[in-house]
Amino acid sequence: RAPSLFERFGASFFFGSFFPFGNPDLRPERSIAFDAGLDQSLSDNRLRLSATYFYTRLQETIVFDIPYRNAGGGLARGVELSVEAAPTATTDLFASYTHTNSDQRTPQAGGIISTFVVPDHQFSAVFTQRLGRRLSLNFDLAASSTHLAPVFDPVTFTSRVYRFDGLLKADLGASYRLPLTDARALRLFALVENLFDRDYYEGGFRTPGVGARAGAAFSF
Repeated sequence: RAPSLFERFGASFFFGSFFPFGNPDLRPERSIAFDAGLDQSLSDNRLRLSATYFYTRLQETIVFDIPYRNAGGGLARGVELSVEAAPTATTDLFASYTHTNSDQRTPQAGGIISTFVVPDHQFSAVFTQRLGRRLSLNFDLAASSTHLAPVFDPVTFTSRVYRFDGLLKADLGASYRLPLTDARALRLFALVENLFDRDYYEGGFRTPGVGARAGAAFSF
């Protein structure tokens, strides 16, 4: 990845002072990656099992500093397991688990080599149920283990590293398709996000609690 225009020449004014963020001598980011996996279908394709191993070595990266600079990168490897099932003609199930072991080549803030904002364990599950030809329900669950993330202190201009609780987020949605003509249809949908109103953080920032939205889509 070539450095962006801001990474090369970006700057900012802060309390009347000029801060050059850009570094015109930045080198591109370089990485080597591969993955390999197996898929197995069973029960007349109503059940599918998958397993994948992945490996990524970041040889050189661009990191935020004053100015931006090249860093040694890191190493990420792990495994992903998933299962898809259709127990009935109107029911679909999907679940996946990912284990990631990711480290930086040089220590980061606080002398930590573990990659920030990358949990060791992640899990997701999706349940879809169709009721008749028009109505469908969807339940989406995501969970993860704890993770480390830096929080910038604008007073000392340094970052402190905190361990944040893992994610546990559930969304519930519904969709209803109303045919108007042979070629036109109106789809009504509603979604409740963070159904259990759990507190969680992304990149060190707290996310909203439970929320809902609804809408309509016209197809022709």
